[in-house]
Amino acid sequence: MSTHGTPAPIVPPPAVAVRRIALVGGPNVGKSSLFAALTGQYVMVSNYPGTTVEVSRASLRLGETEAEVIDTPGIESFRALREEERVTRRFLLDHPPDVVVHVVPAPQLAHGLALTAQLMEAGLPVVLVLNMLDELSAAGGSVDTEALASRLGIPVCGTVATRGEGIPRLREILAKEVPPAVPPPIVYPPAVADFLATHADRLARLGLPPRAAGLLLLLSDPDVRARAETVDAGLSKSAAATRDAACPGDAGTAGCHGCFLASGAAAIHIGLARRAWATDIAAAALRGKPADAAPPRASADDLLLHPLGGFLVLAAVLYALFAVVGVFGAGMVVDWIEGHVFAEHLTPGVTSLVETLVPGAALRSLLTGTNGIWTLAVTYAVAIIVPVVGLFYLCFGILEDSGYLPRLGVLVHRFLARLGLGGQAAIPLILGLGCVTTATLATRALPSRRERLIAVLLMSLATPCAAQLGVVLAILSFSPWALAVWAGVVLLAFLGTGLAAGRTLPGPPPRLMTELPPLRWPSPRHIARKSAMRIGRYLLEVLPYFAAASVILWGLEWTGLLVGVETALRPLARLVGLPEEASRFLLFGFFRRDYGAAGLYDLASTGALNLRQLVVAAVLMTLFIPCLAQLMVLRKEFGTRTTAGIVAFVFVTAFAAAGLLNAGLAAYGL
Repeated sequence: MSTHGTPAPIVPPPAVAVRRIALVGGPNVGKSSLFAALTGQYVMVSNYPGTTVEVSRASLRLGETEAEVIDTPGIESFRALREEERVTRRFLLDHPPDVVVHVVPAPQLAHGLALTAQLMEAGLPVVLVLNMLDELSAAGGSVDTEALASRLGIPVCGTVATRGEGIPRLREILAKEVPPAVPPPIVYPPAVADFLATHADRLARLGLPPRAAGLLLLLSDPDVRARAETVDAGLSKSAAATRDAACPGDAGTAGCHGCFLASGAAAIHIGLARRAWATDIAAAALRGKPADAAPPRASADDLLLHPLGGFLVLAAVLYALFAVVGVFGAGMVVDWIEGHVFAEHLTPGVTSLVETLVPGAALRSLLTGTNGIWTLAVTYAVAIIVPVVGLFYLCFGILEDSGYLPRLGVLVHRFLARLGLGGQAAIPLILGLGCVTTATLATRALPSRRERLIAVLLMSLATPCAAQLGVVLAILSFSPWALAVWAGVVLLAFLGTGLAAGRTLPGPPPRLMTELPPLRWPSPRHIARKSAMRIGRYLLEVLPYFAAASVILWGLEWTGLLVGVETALRPLARLVGLPEEASRFLLFGFFRRDYGAAGLYDLASTGALNLRQLVVAAVLMTLFIPCLAQLMVLRKEFGTRTTAGIVAFVFVTAFAAAGLLNAGLAAYGL
């Protein structure tokens, strides 16, 4: 999965003759696993919906044909309700690929076929891939792919993408020409069928497949409605008239359809027609189990979703995270790497080598001086930050691959709803504990801009990244009350901001729209590979920022301006009761949060802060303004004005909270 930048732009097909193969399907159906199996290029694969938040691409050789495989964000229906679904729909309809590989989990065949119908109605060349055949087999079922292909009139292939099963057969199918699909014989209500037949020529002028455009227009899709009003305003009015048409005859009769459309239930009626067709097709193809048969409710889910038991499990998970990341990672591992590996071996060796080989005091100072690239950038990133972030990603990988995170979203939905968020927001909020920048991109899976805005505001203010969390646990773990005060202030800021935002920002109440993937034992090999990829990406992201910060600090020091900058920041430090030396980690924090966290760790290790100042500094660093990387992502996602508002709010709130905490602790003689 690509996790950086804005959604991939929808561009016309390339000028060269490259076959474009799009992998399409709902969230958590195995598209990214299939992408990796086909192309050999690993992408982030997780056991929860929304792993792919933008379009990813890779090359594939099919005999003499050069192809481009495109992994698209999850989509449940062309009636796109989330940003990730809109990205995929625009990709499919505006510039159709040469082949659409629709990935459907075999155990949920009937559910997946509803989207297959929409792809076929759009006239796209469709190949149906039934993934997770092993799970269907484990449930006592099988599927007749030949019978299914005959009923649908499109190629069908069964796979277990994680093990590479069925991939050779899929490559054979993709090496051949795949003709456009014929729309399936779905029996829509008469009002819908009449509209599609009567206005077929006018619908064709919208630049979209006529049948797909007509159905979306009847569903009041904003994109298609805007297109119709520009090209043919009368068509939009005809669709509205069809929706509003009263049913001829008795509205209570069994055959009435117009009354449903008149009541605004077009989506329900069209969906029911597709569901009836899909259920019939799946029932004929499945053997040994009914279509979409519900598995027996696992005792694990009884515990994980229980109002009491679920929160007990959550408490245990958080404690384990604290023990692994805070006590073991930020304490033992960082102490050993920084104090033994770097301080006793690497840094003296590098310093000696620089002194021998590099001419000029200024250049040597840039590399190994007090603010040098090795001294700050490399040491901070590798010795202090990576051990903490790496252990967090290992723990997070276990949680996501087990299927626990979507269940956590269901568990905390009622609580998050008070903050204006749905339960699905739990995943980006937890991901923010690793890297807030990545988590900001993950909010694209949330259903509304309002929920995205609330989520990024909470992450920008009161969600410490792994580096911050590790440093706080390391410097405060010796004092349980200090750790409790820090956690209480941060939680209060989180809740207060969320409650205020939920009540202030306009919008409908949040709804929970997610699916619960099966609980699975995480694969150690997969977790190790994914964690290594995340750590590698993290280093590639932070090292340039750390190096740039070192160069800027070195330049300021060498020109004598650093003293002036730190002097300008000292009033901010004194405002919250911190010593003047704290202006250094505030300056670092402007570049990156984790850079500031490493600076605070260095300051705390010198004994320059008493216990009250440690608590205040920990709160201030946690609530501090977003780092440059997150600021750039925020600006791309929400615009300059919204980003400036978030920064101003976070800055004022951070110093106000730290100042009030300092005054309160001082009043009690602490």
